[in-house]
Amino acid sequence: MFETPAPSKYAMDVHHALLEEGYESRLEERIEIEGPEGERVLYYADVWIPSLRVDIEIDGRQHELEPQRSYDLEREELMEANGIALMRVSNRKVYDNLQEVVDSIMDLCDQLENPSG
Repeated sequence: MFETPAPSKYAMDVHHALLEEGYESRLEERIEIEGPEGERVLYYADVWIPSLRVDIEIDGRQHELEPQRSYDLEREELMEANGIALMRVSNRKVYDNLQEVVDSIMDLCDQLENPSG
């Protein structure tokens, strides 16, 4: 059995801001996707917008270093191959300007809802 990780303060800030903007958002949502050889792969999305299949990852400094950077790149490729939009945002960016982060997420959601512009 998998244990759900505890959400970070920054993920909770983004989640609550999205709820205030009217988006359905979930914290540490378990996502099962198909791996490169057909196997099932389990990930947890820091902030998940289920209606649009958007995973918002709130990254600390460890994501700038190997082997985490390589793992993140593999994950991004798998997510994209499974029709999931993934956006990475640093803890620092959330801390410095939460509204700018939320605006970027809403822009992505708008693009996904209205792909032709």
